[in-house]
Amino acid sequence: MHGKINIFVFYFKVLLCSILSGFSLSLLVCFLTVPRNFNPIDIFFIGLIYSIVYLIPGALIQSYLDEKKINIRASKLFLIYLITGTIVTTIFYALDHVDFYKTSNYYFTVLSSSVVFWLYDLILFRRK
Repeated sequence: MHGKINIFVFYFKVLLCSILSGFSLSLLVCFLTVPRNFNPIDIFFIGLIYSIVYLIPGALIQSYLDEKKINIRASKLFLIYLITGTIVTTIFYALDHVDFYKTSNYYFTVLSSSVVFWLYDLILFRRK
């Protein structure tokens, strides 16, 4: 029974990390890259979409690191998230040719998404 509780806590932290990261990134993107007025509905829906997008690669990375009991430094963890974020956004770029990917806002979004997820991961999953 002790193992099931630990698994539940782990997946709750993964979900919480994804939701917090998604909504934090939606606030950053809406305030810093979108040239229009503040709209809470936009932040909610963008945060929901980002949370779902964070959940897939983030859960895979966190479960792999937890399963292997890998003890890595925070800088290497940030690099893993940055590379994963770059790969995912490059796939989106290959699938849909939008001018957003050619602006500095795109690079800001990729970098800030890695930073936001990395910070919440460090807070929620303190690896010793």
